[in-house]
Amino acid sequence: NPDVADPASEEVILRVGQPFSNHNGGQIQFGPADGFLYIAFGDGGSGNDPGDRSQNRSTLLGKMVRIDVEGEPDAGLAYAIPPTNPFLGDAATLDEIWALGLRNPYRFSFDRMTGDMYIGDVGQGALEEIDFEPAGSPGGLNYGWRWWEGTRQNVTTGIMPADPVFPYFEYDSNAGNCSVIGGFVYRGSRFPRMSGSYFFADYCNQDLRRLELDAGGEVAERSLLGMGIAPTGFGEGEDGTLYVVSDSQNPATNTMNRLFRIEDIQDANYLQNIGVGETADGRPTFEVGVEIGKSYQLQVSEDLKIWEDIGDPVLADDFSLIFELPVENLSPPRQFMRAAELD
Repeated sequence: NPDVADPASEEVILRVGQPFSNHNGGQIQFGPADGFLYIAFGDGGSGNDPGDRSQNRSTLLGKMVRIDVEGEPDAGLAYAIPPTNPFLGDAATLDEIWALGLRNPYRFSFDRMTGDMYIGDVGQGALEEIDFEPAGSPGGLNYGWRWWEGTRQNVTTGIMPADPVFPYFEYDSNAGNCSVIGGFVYRGSRFPRMSGSYFFADYCNQDLRRLELDAGGEVAERSLLGMGIAPTGFGEGEDGTLYVVSDSQNPATNTMNRLFRIEDIQDANYLQNIGVGETADGRPTFEVGVEIGKSYQLQVSEDLKIWEDIGDPVLADDFSLIFELPVENLSPPRQFMRAAELD
């Protein structure tokens, strides 16, 4: 079965010690154009990067690493150093380093169409950031940590990066946010309105978010919907379908350790009744499809003139909305319903 790995084939390529239990990075991915393996290492943990490892060029911690696992290994290594790595031959810098100045690049990805790289670098306490490296970059970028947390100066001692690259996008770690979860640019064919948008989330805020360039070429962000899950990572199928996985432990909402597919549901079910049911106490429910990124309410009327809001909906597993009709709306028996867009 080509989709099942042979555990006996395991080979240790690279091992890097971690001085603390946090900030370990974790994402690995092959570059779409060069085929080299990119590995994101966190700064080794604790707070404020003691030891200044992200700027220390003699360690792989706090770096984006690029190696060749298919070519003839270099002497003493289980891999080869790509000849175009930016610091190759620099005695003060490890040859494997592609970029530096990262705190915890927990999730990163490549745009499968353009080759651009997006890095979700988890902030310390003030700012969460998404870094951007365009396709064709020669590498060697310094994203600034620990001197900089996003565009905010974090320390005044240690190694100051000479030419830091500030985030493509950043947001406040407060207001319910805590840890950026980097995602992917959608390049599938099924949902053309999503094409070119970068999807990401925050572990604590839990909203599915989108980045794209506005008409003026500025990065615009929009929260699309509250997923009601604690997202830990995104995935991309061969056909461009995007997925998000959660480690939520919430049996009440049936979202324990689940995998979700991201879809634009403005289709045949858009604003149509796609389900009728009832609650445990016998109240009817009304399920409608909605457009991603919009907010809706359900209203009822006896005469199609005076409309009454019946309350907030419940988010279904497929991201449709379920409205529960209160008891007082059960009579008179003839009721008319509509979905109203709020924004």
